[in-house]
This record gives sequence, C-alpha cells and structure tokens, in this order.
Amino acid sequence: MAEESHGNSPSLWDIQRIIERNYTDSKEDILDLKAQLTRQQEIVEMRFTQYLLKAVYDAEKKSWEERIDKLEREASATRARATQAVYTALASATAAILAGIVLAIILGRG
Repeated sequence: MAEESHGNSPSLWDIQRIIERNYTDSKEDILDLKAQLTRQQEIVEMRFTQYLLKAVYDAEKKSWEERIDKLEREASATRARATQAVYTALASATAAILAGIVLAIILGRG
C-alpha cells in the first residue's frame, strides 16, 4: 500500500525516511567527530609529553653542566695547592741545603 502524496507536502512515510537518514548521517558525523577529537587529543598529549621531556632534559643538562663546572674549579684549585706545596717543599729543601752549606763553611773554618 503506497501512501498518497497530497500536492507538494511530503507524506508521513517520506518524513520518517528523512528523519531516519538525518539520524544516521548525524550519528556517523558525531562518531567521526569523536574520532577526530581523540586523534587531536593524542597529538596534544604527545606534544605535551615531548615538551615535558625536553624541559626535564634541559634541567638535567643545566645541573650536569653546573656540576662539571664546579668539579673543574675544584680540580684547578687542587692543582694550584699541589703546585704551591711542591714549591714550598723545594724552598724548604733548598733552605736546608743552603743552611747546611753555610754551617759547613763556617764550622770548617773555625
């Protein structure tokens, strides 16, 4: 049984098919939109993770550079102290030898 169309107005059957088609189209659009939003969210999360990893890397790199600088300064200061200790020991040994020579000269003449 086909329903009759009255002039230009759609039949109830036509309206029902239009509603069902719009519902199906809208449902597919919504599912597609949800998929797009999920992909965008994943992209944003990946970028945020990369940003955090870079920030952590930069902070650790700065910390290591500061530690290395500190160790280099300490090593330089230690080398300077060692050099000074060697010069002091040489000066003491030289003074003792000179004192021995002077005493030998003085006591040898006496």
